[in-house]
Amino acid sequence: MEEVGALRPVARARPTMRARSLVTWALLFTVVVVLIPWPQIFEVANGLPMLDREVYRTKIEEQRVLRDLSSITSLAGLFTNEVLWGWLLDFAVTTLGLSVDGVFLGISAVAIFVAALVVLRAEAPAYLLLLINPLFIDLVFSQMRGALAVALLSVGYLLRCKKVRTWWLAVVAGLLIHTAAFVYVGIAIAASLAGRSLKRSGPQAALIMTAAAGVLFAVVTGPARDLLLGAAGDRRYGAEGYLSDLSLRYIAIWLLVLLIQLVDWRSMVKTFDGRASTILLIMALLGVLWGGYPGRYIALGLPFIIVAITRLGSSYRIPLVFAYVVAMFLSWGVWLRIDWIRFWA
Repeated sequence: MEEVGALRPVARARPTMRARSLVTWALLFTVVVVLIPWPQIFEVANGLPMLDREVYRTKIEEQRVLRDLSSITSLAGLFTNEVLWGWLLDFAVTTLGLSVDGVFLGISAVAIFVAALVVLRAEAPAYLLLLINPLFIDLVFSQMRGALAVALLSVGYLLRCKKVRTWWLAVVAGLLIHTAAFVYVGIAIAASLAGRSLKRSGPQAALIMTAAAGVLFAVVTGPARDLLLGAAGDRRYGAEGYLSDLSLRYIAIWLLVLLIQLVDWRSMVKTFDGRASTILLIMALLGVLWGGYPGRYIALGLPFIIVAITRLGSSYRIPLVFAYVVAMFLSWGVWLRIDWIRFWA
């Protein structure tokens, strides 16, 4: 009988690749993606560079990446100041003498490779093509700090699935790079608890717990965000409000994914990917209502969302994959500023 606990990624028996083949496909995919000059393509299409990427470049060139550790007086301060990110950049550029672009390329490659592993541990290599989404490309080539943090969390998840005792080191490293990683650790814990509820109390209890967790994290990352940042002494406390980074039309595909997961909820609650992606999508889509970064949240969890889609019943999975591909095509039109597709933005 199949186990339905917290860390079982599949809902039905499927042949899986051997570790060597899995790594080979992940490396091949990574090499192909990083060889495409995405930052240059974006700049040509949009007339400006990728914003976060340039912010990181400026801070490195002005030697402003290191935090003043003398001002950090508590263990919590190490996390809220995200000290590992600045240390890694400074070590790579100043100590090792690597170029800024070389460091950026390495970070992007790590994030892509780990995302590919997350997909391949449950699905065939063809599904890697679903990662070629503008949201994911922006994440790994521009929003690299978040991409690296969640990649490390994913490494911890994969290692724990393999019962490697030191899995928690990767999680701690991710938490020291980006405080948003705490949200994803929370989502993983909630999905795990819902998995235990499935085993003990049945699928309805798992569904209720999953949906409730999604609403809770939507509140945490939305209306309660500033309050929690202030309580934690985070440097972003009191920052100006912000608007959703995606239009309602643009997020239609993610709303469709969530609705179908809820319709086929008996399949959804059986897998960690299904539960985690449902929590993430509820959090992200409610963020559209009161401001937030739904696009960024979805991009960070995209590998798990892709696996969750493939674990739905075939009557839902096939049309949903088709709809996803169509929406991805339209999104590329927006990203590349193609006039006849930009209505989708």
